[in-house]
Amino acid sequence: MKTWTVTCVALILFAETVAVSAQRSAAFPAQTASPGDLRREIDAFNARFLEAHREMDEAAILGMWAEDGVSLLPETAPMVGKAAITKF
Repeated sequence: MKTWTVTCVALILFAETVAVSAQRSAAFPAQTASPGDLRREIDAFNARFLEAHREMDEAAILGMWAEDGVSLLPETAPMVGKAAITKF
């Protein structure tokens, strides 16, 4: 009976480990882009961001902010959220 209980507990723990691992894999999918691709993506975003500022295109600038973004400008309190950043 003791062996049966230990086996059942081991199987339950194994099943939980597999379930948690599957959840983590779904939450953090494997990265398939190469470092060079990622660098190009960052550079392209930065170029669009700078161009939008040069053109003073507020819609484009605000479109690049996430809903929960935080703007940290010197000598000002942090602006939290797209709504607060929009008001600025």
